[in-house]
Amino acid sequence: MKTILGLTAGLLVISQAGFAAGEVSKVPYELGPTYFRDGDQIVIDHVMATSPNLTVGDKVTVQGHYALKSEETAQLCLFLTTSEEVGYEPTIPAQRADVKKGSGSFELAEVVKHKGHLHLSFYPVPAGSRFGTVYFGTTQQMKQISNWDVTK
Repeated sequence: MKTILGLTAGLLVISQAGFAAGEVSKVPYELGPTYFRDGDQIVIDHVMATSPNLTVGDKVTVQGHYALKSEETAQLCLFLTTSEEVGYEPTIPAQRADVKKGSGSFELAEVVKHKGHLHLSFYPVPAGSRFGTVYFGTTQQMKQISNWDVTK
């Protein structure tokens, strides 16, 4: 009986540790290169992640609000600009939000699968090049891209 109780207690501890490893909490971040047109805006209120490193393997959730003035509709997306060629990566619904002209709030999430730099961006609907963006990450990550021109 003691063996069964010991095994049960051990499994409970292991399972709790596994759940804790996937939990997100608020992490510090810095803003990087930013570009918006015609009064558009994406504001980050909170970044939550499974670690403060915002790197490969981390689950990242971003909460914030936006103002969309230059288009009637757009997709607001949480993406990663990779530093190496990785090929096509499917997106998940948690990475995108359909937004309409005006303002609102959002919560987007992604698991970082590659080395790179996170950003929130507006994209036209149905498709096209981004027309507004804000990069965010650790201090070191933002220093690496501080000279990027994101106006194109």
